[in-house]
Amino acid sequence: MLDPVFMYGFSPPQSPRQQTPISLQKRRHKQDQKSAGPSTAANKQHRFACWELAAQISVNCLLGGVAIASIAQLLPAQLSQQQQLSVLKGEVTEAEQRVAKLRQEFNRHFDAYGSHRLMQEYTIKVDPKQQRIIWVDPAQAQNSEN
Repeated sequence: MLDPVFMYGFSPPQSPRQQTPISLQKRRHKQDQKSAGPSTAANKQHRFACWELAAQISVNCLLGGVAIASIAQLLPAQLSQQQQLSVLKGEVTEAEQRVAKLRQEFNRHFDAYGSHRLMQEYTIKVDPKQQRIIWVDPAQAQNSEN
C-alpha cells in the first residue's frame, strides 16, 4: 500500500483518539488566544450598549412617570374648569335672553310711529279722531238701572 502523504501531498486528519493530548491542548490554547483578543473588545462594546440601553429605558420610564403624575394633578383642575364653564354658559344664555327682551322693549318705546299707541297704552288719553267704546254686560246694565 502507498503512503497517503505520497498520494495526496498531505496527511489525512487524525481522529481525536490518535492525537496526542499535548497537541490538543496547544490547539485549544491557540484558539483561546485568537478569540480572546477581539471578543474582549466586543464584550466591552456589548456591555456599553447594554448600559446605554438600560439608561435610556430608565430615563424614559422616569419621564413617563412624571407625565402621568402631572396629568393626574391637572385632571381635577380641568374638570372643575369645565363645570364652571358650563355654569357660565348657562348664565350667558339667560343674559342674552334678557338683553333681547330689553332691546325689543327699547325699540318699541323709541319708535317714532308708535308714540301714539304708547301714549294710549300708558295714559287714559285717546286720539281725538277716535271714539271711545265701552262694552257693558247687558245683565249688569239691567241690574244697575233697577
